[in-house]
Amino acid sequence: MNQPNICVGPNCFQGCKELTSINIPSTFTIIEDHFMDGCSLIKEITIPSSTTKIGDYAFNSCLMLTQINIPSSVTEIGSHSFSECRLLKIINIPSSVIKIGDSAFCFCTSLENLSLPELITNIGRSVLHGCSSLKEISIPPSVKEIGFCAFYDCSSLDHIILPES
Repeated sequence: MNQPNICVGPNCFQGCKELTSINIPSTFTIIEDHFMDGCSLIKEITIPSSTTKIGDYAFNSCLMLTQINIPSSVTEIGSHSFSECRLLKIINIPSSVIKIGDSAFCFCTSLENLSLPELITNIGRSVLHGCSSLKEISIPPSVKEIGFCAFYDCSSLDHIILPES
């Protein structure tokens, strides 16, 4: 039996401060803007393999979130999508991602390292701004532009790998 494709609009669970878990159905192809913005007690999120886009501010200020696995179906991560997830230590970004929006991971103060996908061409403005635990970043050769304040206030950053070209 096929599951119905449910359309869940922007801001659906925004500000649900007592929400501790969610099971996102496998029918979701887009996680809309502000989907769980401000759900400060959520600790774990599993993004279904049917998802192709994570919207702007989708998981902004999910303060207890510690890890996120982004499936290989995702091609776009929106602006501020994980900003201010202060306990987020592990982000697995698959090679399918070709766009990461501005400030996508800003103020993820527990994030220590991040591998950017090989096909990404632009590192957005303030994408890792304020990631004060970030120690290492590798810039793939496909990157043609690094935005304003991309690594601003990454006070622990001690190793940057830049491409030859």
